[in-house]
Order: sequence, then structure tokens, then C-alpha cells
Amino acid sequence: MKRRYELMNQMEEDGEESIVLPPRPLKQEAISTLGFSIGGIIPMLAGAFIHQQLIRIGVVAGVTSIALILSGIGASRMGRLPVLGSTLRVLILSWLAMGASYGFTFFINE
Repeated sequence: MKRRYELMNQMEEDGEESIVLPPRPLKQEAISTLGFSIGGIIPMLAGAFIHQQLIRIGVVAGVTSIALILSGIGASRMGRLPVLGSTLRVLILSWLAMGASYGFTFFINE
């Protein structure tokens, strides 16, 4: 880790514009695992104590939408992209995935 930062600082001092660092698969997998875990726990906790199904679905969809909006904002800032476009892309595509999952589950259970 220290060597990585030393290499980056040396490249900046030498005037080279960009440096390509090797990927770190374990770090990427750990971040992905953490993201999926948090993404699954948030809606589960939101709907865990609500007994009426329609209200539970609304609360879970609302809380999940807020989390997706925050995720889209964070991704756009990290990628230096326009915030509105990135956030809407994440939100709409995730809504479509949630709708498809709920629809398949609904038809299978009946």
C-alpha cells in the first residue's frame, strides 16, 4: 500500500499525467459484498415491523428508492459524471428490476 502511494507521488513529480495501477480483486470483492449486504438489510429492516402488506410494500419501495438515489449520487461523484443522469439511471433500472422480481414472485405464489 505504501509502495503504491510512493509510486503515484513519484509519477506526479515526474510530470506523467496518468498511472495505471493493477486491479485489487480482493478489495473489489469486499466492497461489493459490503454493498450488497447493506442493500439487502435496509429494505428488510424497513418492512420487518409492518404487518399490512400494501403499507409494507410502499415503505420498502420508498426506503429502497431513497437508498438508490443516494447510491446514484455517490456513483456519479466518484465517476465525475452528471449527477441527475446517473441517479435517474440507477433509480429507473433498479425500479424495473424490483418490479420484475416482485411480478415473478407474485405469479409463482398464485
